[in-house]
Amino acid sequence: CPVDCEGEWSAWDSECTESCGGGFHSRHWSIIVPSSNGGADCPVEEGVCSFRPCNTESCPVNCDGEWDEDWGSCDVTCGIGSQSKFFHITQEAQYGGANCAYDDGSEVTQPCEEEECPNPCAGEWAPWSDCSASCGAGRRTRSFNVDVPDYDLLANNLNQPENWEYGVFTCQKINDDGILGAPYWIADAEYAVVALKAGSVKKDGEAAHTLFFNVNVGDVLATSTGKDISHMIVCESDCESIPNDATESCNTDACPV
Repeated sequence: CPVDCEGEWSAWDSECTESCGGGFHSRHWSIIVPSSNGGADCPVEEGVCSFRPCNTESCPVNCDGEWDEDWGSCDVTCGIGSQSKFFHITQEAQYGGANCAYDDGSEVTQPCEEEECPNPCAGEWAPWSDCSASCGAGRRTRSFNVDVPDYDLLANNLNQPENWEYGVFTCQKINDDGILGAPYWIADAEYAVVALKAGSVKKDGEAAHTLFFNVNVGDVLATSTGKDISHMIVCESDCESIPNDATESCNTDACPV
């Protein structure tokens, strides 16, 4: 008599092939009674496997990042300052992955040293003034003039950071009451120097043809050539011990009678 084929599937594997990201369970077909005498074959051949998906959720992605390779520039042009490195996240944590040890943009600093700062009080005495009298004991005076460095503070770009420190001067960009394009500015303190583009600003009506000149309280600086006064830099001397004007007697001989 014909004998039909009989078979069965095995149990599904207990473990998925992947812990996340899409794996599979497998099972295989086993023939228990092969067909004979013209009996019907099994629908599946011996040893054939079938598969079903498992653990299809995305795998955790840990955060990754790196520090700048090089240190930034020193924040002073002379003396002791600091320089920074920043942390940049290149891969955000996803699907429960571990966060980075540092936030994006985290900063570390270290000391840096530039060349020795110039002496802010270095300078020289001006010549004595003429004597106030030709005889009978007159007086004459002279002032101490602080040296102005001859480097070009603004040769490249007036819109660099708003504050500069150069050891001799502490400088800031002028912005008249927060209004850009103000036509003039009146000095409210004794400024050692004003730095500006040649010809762009006038001092008391006269064009400035150098980058540096002294400014006293009440001096009026006005634009020429359409430049915004907000683009001007004023610098106060860092010297705290400029000698007072010197005075001495002169022509002390008695006057003829």
